[in-house]
Amino acid sequence: MKKKSRPDEMFVGVVRVEVLIPSAFSLKDKRNVLRGVKDSVFSRTGVRIMELSGDDKWNFSSLGFAVVSSKEAEVKKWVEDVLRILSENGDIEVIKKGVDYFKYE
Repeated sequence: MKKKSRPDEMFVGVVRVEVLIPSAFSLKDKRNVLRGVKDSVFSRTGVRIMELSGDDKWNFSSLGFAVVSSKEAEVKKWVEDVLRILSENGDIEVIKKGVDYFKYE
């Protein structure tokens, strides 16, 4: 039997991903690649990704995103979908990822 979420429950998924950008040889190259990656994720999932650090390095970036829902399964699906899109993208290489899930009542 499927457990129903209470209306006052809130589930949060927080993700930090470190990526290499092998095709970038300048900060301009990097910005173009990341713009495409972020736009692709947003158009397919509605999730916005933010660059957290590495803005001074032309072939590396640390990216982050968070998703919130009253349904735990929905949060996990969003996180899995975004991570799959990132890992399948040929312009970047995911080298490290950290995922945390929280439940607030």
